[in-house]
Amino acid sequence: MRKIFYCTSITKLKLLGT
Repeated sequence: MRKIFYCTSITKLKLLGT
């Protein structure tokens, strides 16, 4: 159920890290 939230979190971190 929290898979989407987890995926979004990683994407956000990736964008911020980039």
